[in-house]
Amino acid sequence: MPEPTPGEASPLLSAIVIAQDEAHRIERCLHSLVFCDEIVVLDGGSRDDTAERASALGARVERHPYDGMNSQKDRARKLSRGEWVLNVDADEEVPPALAGEVRQSIEAAPESMAGFQIPRRTFLGDGRWLSRGGYYPDRQLRLVRRERACWDAAYDPHDRVVVDGEVGRLQNDLWHHGVPDLEHLWTRADRYAEAAARAMLRRGERPGPAAPLVHGAARFVKSYLLKGGFLLGGLGLTLARSQAYEVREKYARLARLRRAEREQDPGGTRGD
Repeated sequence: MPEPTPGEASPLLSAIVIAQDEAHRIERCLHSLVFCDEIVVLDGGSRDDTAERASALGARVERHPYDGMNSQKDRARKLSRGEWVLNVDADEEVPPALAGEVRQSIEAAPESMAGFQIPRRTFLGDGRWLSRGGYYPDRQLRLVRRERACWDAAYDPHDRVVVDGEVGRLQNDLWHHGVPDLEHLWTRADRYAEAAARAMLRRGERPGPAAPLVHGAARFVKSYLLKGGFLLGGLGLTLARSQAYEVREKYARLARLRRAEREQDPGGTRGD
């Protein structure tokens, strides 16, 4: 999309999408964002034609090597020009009902309002949606005033956005197509656990030796019992187990990373 000419008013609503090797699904995402005044796609170094497809659909494509989810999202925020920013992932879709609610909400928002949470509906590849077990309503702060929000890179791999002001809630769902099959739950949990452990290490967190067992068990109980996963039968059990695995593994891997640091720095010069 063209840069504004001198004196031209900034757009009201920008959509930002961070992407890398998303050619197989970027078009569905971008087609759903045509209601926005501009679309900024920040490509992290795709080896496929993600950037070309995005550009062909009218998005302004920028490039920066991927250096973490929250860093990339905040970089995309800074590259956008809108008063409001809608953060959408490449595996997500904004249905018409949500698109209309987004426009109406920002046009009527008081100055004190800095953002809106949006419920997210996650679909399996076979069309089923994960209605229990902590997967719904999965409210996320995805719509923010650009100059009063920032993404915190210390909390990868999950979104962490901080805003200055009030936060409201939208009612219509964002659609998430990020779980093609149940096997993906485990590979994603493994990847997220590793990223989370490294982020916790950078933050200097020092949980006790029982943390993997305690936190993992607590997540299973929350997902399967408190969040109604048992109502989904075997699917709910799989959801709870994969979530418990991710939590247990991030604490276990953090402990291993801290041990490795101590072995490399036996004199304690790093302050451990």
